[in-house]
Amino acid sequence: MAKERTAVLQGDGLRAEIAPGQGAELVSLRAGGRELLHRSSSGWRGGAPWLFPAVGRSFHAQLGRWAFQGRVYEMPIHGFVMERGWELVSADARAVVCRVRGDGRSRRLYPFDFELTVAYVISGRRLTARVGVAAAVANAGPMPFSIGNHLTLAVKDPSACVVATPAKERLLLDGRGLLTGKREAVSYDAGKSLAEDAMLHEQVLGGYEGEAWALVRLGGAALKVTQRGGPEPRFVFYSDGKSFLCPEPWCGEPNSLNTGRGIVSLPPGAAFDWEMELSLA
Repeated sequence: MAKERTAVLQGDGLRAEIAPGQGAELVSLRAGGRELLHRSSSGWRGGAPWLFPAVGRSFHAQLGRWAFQGRVYEMPIHGFVMERGWELVSADARAVVCRVRGDGRSRRLYPFDFELTVAYVISGRRLTARVGVAAAVANAGPMPFSIGNHLTLAVKDPSACVVATPAKERLLLDGRGLLTGKREAVSYDAGKSLAEDAMLHEQVLGGYEGEAWALVRLGGAALKVTQRGGPEPRFVFYSDGKSFLCPEPWCGEPNSLNTGRGIVSLPPGAAFDWEMELSLA
């Protein structure tokens, strides 16, 4: 199989590689020659795929389903755009723009027409992914969605992998990966390591009072992940406890399409902007 064609952005000690044909995914992020992203051919594939129009699992009578106006649709975990080939709109040494549109395949899962654009811009030690969602004028009504990214960082030493974030609460999950409705207070202000905190293996954090960010120290490297835009920002942490850690910025939460909690509801012809920033600390 031929290697996926990628576009490369080069900053100050930071190098990013994007694969438009693979969901416009960030497939490599190198700092000082060190690869920060986890990639795997078994289990969770890693990288940094885009999540839309759902984040996490959907549940309506059974997993992988959502209901809209009396009709039940299938919805894969984290939506479907990560599995689509995107159009490369433009690329140069500092910016890459990719786009995907709704079509006949997507309407079988999601009865709306949309345009999703991601513009990656590198500046110094910072990579910004600016996401634009546009709802088609012809849509019959407001378009509900969540959006996020499944950023996956490579871990060499769990004890040296330390997370700090200003979240104030944990949203508890059940065994299906759905929210129970219960919350508890948390503090990651001083940082906790992957080795000492088993909750970093799978949890949803919220309660951000200012800017929503997570700082991950990886032993010799540190990456700050910031999200901007949208209601009630969440950070989801997912890990196998040894080789990778996902500090996932989400606009939305598990089962948002069914519960209505945390979604964006975009009127026909309207647009929405959201941003993920990755900066070397």
